[in-house]
Amino acid sequence: MQTVGIISEYNPFHNGHDHQVQEIKRSLQPDAIVAVMSGSFLQRGEPALLDKWTRTKLALASGIDVVIELPFRFAVSAAHEFAYGGVATLAQIGVDAISFGSEDGKSTSFQQAAEKYVVAEDVIQRKARTLLETGISYPRAFNEAFQRAVDTELAIAEPNNSLGFHYAVANEKLGRPLDIHTVLRKQAHYHDPALYDAIASATAIRRALFQKEQENIERVVPKSTFDTLQQYEQHTTLFGKWDHFYPFLRFLLLRNAPEKIGSTFLMREGIEHRMVAAASECDTFESFMQFVKTKRFTWTAIQRMLVHLLVGTPSDPADTIQYARVLGFSDIGREWLKRNNPKRSIPLITNVKQVSDEQIALDCRATSLYAQVMNSPNHCRSIHVDYAMPPVRL
Repeated sequence: MQTVGIISEYNPFHNGHDHQVQEIKRSLQPDAIVAVMSGSFLQRGEPALLDKWTRTKLALASGIDVVIELPFRFAVSAAHEFAYGGVATLAQIGVDAISFGSEDGKSTSFQQAAEKYVVAEDVIQRKARTLLETGISYPRAFNEAFQRAVDTELAIAEPNNSLGFHYAVANEKLGRPLDIHTVLRKQAHYHDPALYDAIASATAIRRALFQKEQENIERVVPKSTFDTLQQYEQHTTLFGKWDHFYPFLRFLLLRNAPEKIGSTFLMREGIEHRMVAAASECDTFESFMQFVKTKRFTWTAIQRMLVHLLVGTPSDPADTIQYARVLGFSDIGREWLKRNNPKRSIPLITNVKQVSDEQIALDCRATSLYAQVMNSPNHCRSIHVDYAMPPVRL
């Protein structure tokens, strides 16, 4: 079976995602499509809008055959680590190709840029560190250093191009286990706030939900997504956002010594002192972030630190992938999972009791936290929800 992989968040699954799935089927005609998806918290350091099993169900309803959970340690990380976690997972479970949306739309652009980057990586990183000393953020420093060192037309400052570039770099460093395929992103950009006729960014959809403008969403998401979002509202269920988690964050910041907070994964340069001061003064998450934010640290970098503080991620979590946790599968996916694939080098697990591992413990802790704050149609408020929920089957 020829399999294509997608690294995803589906927050929520919308028409742009459906376009990608249909384009993969049209152009590559795979036997199965496998999505590696973030769990309860996302790459930008935000709680997921919907719980991971609901998002799995929506992905399966729209043509994905298997959904694998991206380990929390990689899911809430900078782009290059997020990309490495996703690409390494796809490669180790025996997927043949990776497909992603991009503003560029040409697969060769990403392959060539990745090849050139790997050759010049040391020079680029040294230049980026020098630029950091001027007080700018790391993403800006990296982009400037890259453009100076690499002759390419690929605009890696564009959000989807950036992720695609990091996927290609991870693939290059791993010895090119995956073929690269990209789908030209239609209309809406990654953070575009507008709702178009049929395509809108996940950012715009979430904003419309939070502003109670559900009537504008129906045309930009599949029916399964729209129906699910309505059911969430009808059950007075909270959509995931930082406002719901801020009281718990504030308590941790005011309860613990700055030295302990500073030992959390990704925390650096004494920013924990600004966080403690902000928690003392700020009643809302928005005002807290405005207090803490600096030119040096992006909003998303700070949010990632805060998620790891809430979950209690150690300062140096394991960075190897030892398993692939199956969140759901279709009939086609079931056959792919059962197949004896010689390229598969890590176990596929359907029950977290099957492994004893630091990363699975973090995954469960993150989901337990999410479940205690949120109330989903899956009734996943139990502390042991990850042990109780079986894979979604469609």
